[in-house]
Amino acid sequence: MMKTILLVAVASLGVAASAVAGPRVVVEAPVFDFGTILQGDKVEHRFVVENRGDAPLEIHKVKTTCGCTVARDYPRELAPGKSGELLVTFNSAHKRGPQTKGITLFTNSEPSAQYVLQLKGMVRELIAVSPVVCNFGVVPQGKVVTREMTLANHSDQPVHLQVVEPSDAHFKVSVGEATVPAGGETKVSVEFSSTTDRPVFANLAEIRTDHPRVPVVTIRIRARVEIPQQPAAG
Repeated sequence: MMKTILLVAVASLGVAASAVAGPRVVVEAPVFDFGTILQGDKVEHRFVVENRGDAPLEIHKVKTTCGCTVARDYPRELAPGKSGELLVTFNSAHKRGPQTKGITLFTNSEPSAQYVLQLKGMVRELIAVSPVVCNFGVVPQGKVVTREMTLANHSDQPVHLQVVEPSDAHFKVSVGEATVPAGGETKVSVEFSSTTDRPVFANLAEIRTDHPRVPVVTIRIRARVEIPQQPAAG
């Protein structure tokens, strides 16, 4: 009886072992935080991919969440117990603020064939305007209102500014200083004249710079005009 029980136990262990047998993909550090970088910088990171299974691991393809993130130079096959590197490059051009990029490995791994990695961090604009939108809200008709914004130069060189007059004559833009030193900032004034019967305004203003990576800084402008109700005729 004891021998029968022992044989059954061994057989059960064999079934359990066979259920988890096969290739198994593991990445000890699946998330890489690159911290804070300047817009336009590139980040490269190598993820170490291991096969902790007992059969060859095949990496069929690697897919990223956007074109700004590229995965290359990864091993197509890893023997049991072996590891290899997956090189991932993130290009922060035209990006700003918090970034999270996914990298998915499509494999023959057990128990799941897909394995997700992640790059994350913060991208700071080289030349940034805050707030992001110049919002005048609701302005009574016939008023002239001014809003102030801040332009910050986060680059390592001074920048020279040139305001491009908005196409809409109801707006005027000016800068406090035409030259902003590296690490410095200046005020940007946006004036809105609501002498119009148009109820809604959505416009763009541009400031040209001589920085090779940021030729133009764009300001989004929003405004609504409160038009008095006309008395009913008769």
